[in-house]
Amino acid sequence: DIGVGQYIGSSIFGFGKPILIAGHHETSFYPFQYIEIGDVFKVITSYGEYTYTVYDTKVADANDKSATLLDAGREVLVMYTLTSYSQRLFVYANKTSGPDLIY
Repeated sequence: DIGVGQYIGSSIFGFGKPILIAGHHETSFYPFQYIEIGDVFKVITSYGEYTYTVYDTKVADANDKSATLLDAGREVLVMYTLTSYSQRLFVYANKTSGPDLIY
């Protein structure tokens, strides 16, 4: 239960598409209970550094696929964790810096 996992079908940093990452609420994403709008996440990859700024949070049903934003037409970092057996806490962050990759 240490670390995070990327949702199959989501993109990677810099490709201009939604990135969906899940983490355990008692370890990796424990601090999510304190998240505020405007908080900044920094992601360091082998090909560049990225920053994302939180613009929204949402508690959604575990079956609510619209909460993942996988159909968004832009790069948005969506992170989620368990809040109860049937609920997930989603954190949404816009890319504010980092290289754009061409594929």
